[in-house]
Amino acid sequence: MYNEQVLLGSLLGDGCLTFSKRNINPLYSECHSIKQLKYLEWKNQFFKCKIKPRKTYLKKTGKWYDGYYFRAGANAFFLQYYYLFYKDGKKSVNNIILGKLKPLAVAVWFCDDGSYSYYNNNIKICVAGFSLRCKQLMSDYFKETYGIDFKIQKECIYLSSDDTKKFISVIKKHVPECMHYKLGMDAEKQSTQRQRNRLKCKNYWHTKKMDPEWIKKERLRLRNYMRIKRSNS
Repeated sequence: MYNEQVLLGSLLGDGCLTFSKRNINPLYSECHSIKQLKYLEWKNQFFKCKIKPRKTYLKKTGKWYDGYYFRAGANAFFLQYYYLFYKDGKKSVNNIILGKLKPLAVAVWFCDDGSYSYYNNNIKICVAGFSLRCKQLMSDYFKETYGIDFKIQKECIYLSSDDTKKFISVIKKHVPECMHYKLGMDAEKQSTQRQRNRLKCKNYWHTKKMDPEWIKKERLRLRNYMRIKRSNS
């Protein structure tokens, strides 16, 4: 049977339960990008489904993206979780769900929708699809259970750098190696990449400034800008 903690964490994250026209029980499905294929394979050890390629259209960018997904067939086991998580067809959270969570479920939830800022050394979890009440329940749960204070923003809940360390200590042993970058464990690699990006940007502008045609166009653009600014003042 399915691991309840992995299922709970997944339903808080990227997993979803839906009904098809031919079944009275819901089916479970989940999709990830190409770079998270190893994570999907790790998670699939609990679901034991066939992983297939899939293209996903993102309205925000207007582009199609390659990814992978798996689907667990309709099962009466999922029915209790559908009624637990879905209210009027929309995913929500309540104290019954949060009371069931253990560190493994929290780790899966974070791997699905969490991220680590190498700039601020802190963690946030995207909760854009949940209501403000749900976000407050999540924040209260972490405060009462682990003494960790998640702050609420419009689309996420986030931690201070100190609370981030506490949070990582709770979930670290449950996070698969392929997702360790979300725990800030690639800090040296990220720092090197930022240095490369800065050097690349510096070299780009140095090359541009040595190009007579670019200088000519830039001067013309500045003259037009100043002309419009004077006419509007």
